[in-house]
Amino acid sequence: MLVIGLPSVRLLKVISVFTSQLLPADREWRKYDDISCMLDEYIHGGIKAAAIYVHDYNTGEWIDARAAFFVQSSIHTPMGSGLVAFRDRASAEKFIEEFAPGATVMSFEQVVAMQAEKPAHRHEHEPTRRRP
Repeated sequence: MLVIGLPSVRLLKVISVFTSQLLPADREWRKYDDISCMLDEYIHGGIKAAAIYVHDYNTGEWIDARAAFFVQSSIHTPMGSGLVAFRDRASAEKFIEEFAPGATVMSFEQVVAMQAEKPAHRHEHEPTRRRP
């Protein structure tokens, strides 16, 4: 996540709920600015992940992506995917009710399948030693 030149700490917090991290089995942690970027590298890059974390949209806490619930929405995310993650299904359903009528709650497997249907987009994400 690029933090240089951001106008406020509040904006930084808002952007951070869209970030994700992936730990490849044989490398260092990789941090992404948007859930879709992590999914793209996970799927199209053929990465075997030892761990994958996303932020809970409501709390900002790191959660295991494989246990999270996802919503595809029209909310503005850093790379325009609109993907947001939640710790529990009830929170995801409440978000849909308030901000994304007609959307559905997806499991990690479902969001991976959805992303796999899209063409790969490539831009680099630097490894980091930071862990959730």
